[in-house]
Amino acid sequence: MPTLTLKFKDNIIQEYQINKGSMQIIGRAKDADIHIDNLAVSGRHAKIDSVGDNFLLTDLKSKNGTLVNDSVIASYYLQQNDTIAIGKHTLVFSLGAGEAVLEHAAIDEDKTLVIDVDMRQNMMDRAAAAETGGQQAHGVISLLEGGTGEIKISEKVIKIGKGSFCDIVAKGFFIGKLSATISSSSRPNGCYMNYVGGFARPKVNGNSVRGAVQLKEFDIIQVGSVKMQFDIKT
Repeated sequence: MPTLTLKFKDNIIQEYQINKGSMQIIGRAKDADIHIDNLAVSGRHAKIDSVGDNFLLTDLKSKNGTLVNDSVIASYYLQQNDTIAIGKHTLVFSLGAGEAVLEHAAIDEDKTLVIDVDMRQNMMDRAAAAETGGQQAHGVISLLEGGTGEIKISEKVIKIGKGSFCDIVAKGFFIGKLSATISSSSRPNGCYMNYVGGFARPKVNGNSVRGAVQLKEFDIIQVGSVKMQFDIKT
């Protein structure tokens, strides 16, 4: 019997069986067949209809949209191992043991829109804002070694290096006067570390930074004697 496995990040929350001939609602409403208690999810966000041997996923004009394998969908016939993204939760579609792979069912091309990275990020940002009641999240650098306190990443570029003009002064051989910068992009939560100069390169999670790298929550940054952690706060 086909199943949907509900996950938040890497944690499995629940597994749901999908019966042939059924229709199941996915949403935040308490009476939803697949209940996702999160503000990024609409009350009746999407539905799955059993259509012959196929299962049709339909977005119910939700506020934050429904994605399958990083494509925004209006209607979509599910295939083995498809990943449905609703807010920050995912649902993985799986066929039961011994069941044949579903035949692909054609659907109008204009009902499926492949999105680019910026559009995908925009949807995730709206989902994150919904979770925090509309509060804007921002990046923070917390000093672990070589200093104390934390610095909010805003429009100001954070300078790291040996120079006295730097916001975070690091010591060590071959560290540049301006070794690296950390800045936010025009997208919420889009914070980047850029290597600027010096023989000793900054590191993120033990890997040398050779250009620009987008920071992810809990990344560990090392520049000479200074160790920092990147966090996202509201």
